[in-house]
Amino acid sequence: MLLYKYRTDSERTEEIIKKNEVWFAKPETLNDPLECSIQEIAEKSIIKCCEQEKKEQLEGFVLAYVMTNEHDLMWGLPKNEIKQVLSEIGNIKDFDGKYRIFADFIKSRTGNYPSNPASKYMYITDILRNVGIFSLSETCDNELMWGHYADGGKGIAIGFDIQDESSITPNSLCLKVNYTNEAFILKDRIKPTLAFTVDENGNQLFFQAAAFDDPFLKTVMSTKNTTWAYEKEWRCVEQMQGLKEIISPIAEIVFGLKCPLKTRKKYIDLANERYGESICFFEIVLRGRTLEKKPLIMN
Repeated sequence: MLLYKYRTDSERTEEIIKKNEVWFAKPETLNDPLECSIQEIAEKSIIKCCEQEKKEQLEGFVLAYVMTNEHDLMWGLPKNEIKQVLSEIGNIKDFDGKYRIFADFIKSRTGNYPSNPASKYMYITDILRNVGIFSLSETCDNELMWGHYADGGKGIAIGFDIQDESSITPNSLCLKVNYTNEAFILKDRIKPTLAFTVDENGNQLFFQAAAFDDPFLKTVMSTKNTTWAYEKEWRCVEQMQGLKEIISPIAEIVFGLKCPLKTRKKYIDLANERYGESICFFEIVLRGRTLEKKPLIMN
């Protein structure tokens, strides 16, 4: 699968070819003000997911009671004492009240409250704030893209051969962007991974956090408003911004409609020096009133 990066003629563009590295930018530096914003999608989804997980905890408690034999102990208590707690829960109409009784009971028996589902979502904002993004496009002949990202057609488009829709760097995810203006709630709950932090005394504290390849996070990172649909974007994401080594080969260099001959020669020489003759060269031409890619005739 070929995906294209529109670029101006610059030292950074030359470095992509010379060093086989690309820059993953922080969301706040990109042109879409809603990049990686959890706002409505994440907030509503987190509330729904937490409610569902709390219900499952409570249902599991009830099921454990049902499965316990009459003379067995549950939480170190006879079954009739558990029944009393369940009776109190049954007399409460609102779910929050039911869950509070359940949680207080667990705390009284174990010394700890049930795991708080919300804790798994606490660090999502930090993950999205620090993520690195390298944007690509399915097309190399879009007039708006040349105008916005390649100096009005004076730059180039670099075609990367992304194998089997896999990543462009060893640790990145390559996600096709979904364009929608509809408010929706994610159906997938996060699959937590074990993370740790350090307390004031230097002791490691372990907790559950969202895994970077989680369906929840992947959807948030790859959803944009339909305003941007013309970009036909694929988004490669890393956990942190910065320069990353490319593992997907550069297959093409496409010169813009207004790309000067001097610029073309420079990138042809750079590519041949770095990759031999493995890169194909194309140019954008006018066909009527539309742009079209055609092979570059080498003189």
